[in-house]
Amino acid sequence: MSEPKRYERCYHKDYIPEGMEEHYNGKWVKWEDYARLKADIERLTKAGDLMCRMAGNNQVINRHWKTAKKGVQS
Repeated sequence: MSEPKRYERCYHKDYIPEGMEEHYNGKWVKWEDYARLKADIERLTKAGDLMCRMAGNNQVINRHWKTAKKGVQS
């Protein structure tokens, strides 16, 4: 999964289309990139759920996966 390009509003340059320029820490992400990242998250979550089910009663794997789904580092 690649990091999406981020953009920031540009007030000092009139020639930039839509008033946006690429910025390493910008607040904006293109909708296409956001949709791709959301689809990747859904796909990886489904794969993780499947792996967890295949692990059966392995409590360590189940605990780590549940923690990861909450967005907390284990």
